[in-house]
Amino acid sequence: MQERTIKWNKDRGLLESFDPALEIKMLHEELREFYMAGTLAHKAVEYADFLFVLDGTKAKFACRPAPTTTMFSIEVDNYNRLIDWAHNMILEMEMILLEMNNTKYSLDELIELAQIVVVKNNELKSAEKKDGKVVKSENQVDPANILDQYIKEHV
Repeated sequence: MQERTIKWNKDRGLLESFDPALEIKMLHEELREFYMAGTLAHKAVEYADFLFVLDGTKAKFACRPAPTTTMFSIEVDNYNRLIDWAHNMILEMEMILLEMNNTKYSLDELIELAQIVVVKNNELKSAEKKDGKVVKSENQVDPANILDQYIKEHV
């Protein structure tokens, strides 16, 4: 899934710039949506969205032009703090998903299904951007509904 996520970002011209404030805003938005979600499928999709944004964040950071040595050191320290925070949030979200999981799927299987649905859904987006984010397409459907339907059909 990481390769497809990086390709998605590259195809939309997103690897040319790294805006830490925007990346933090997007990660926080996905985290908030995770906590606001009411169903297992919705939470799993928001978790997968968080991973999608995080993988894009990592790729954008790696592809940005190198600043001065001093600035690079500061940026790496800030990046590492962001990644540490994101990994702590991942652990918290996984604990919640594990507690909620009442399906035949293991947590890893559930997450993999959610990631497939999220990546496929994001691939329907165009390259149009608003406020630095790629806008949704009319072709997209609610990935939580897709995942929920899949779970119900395969239980």
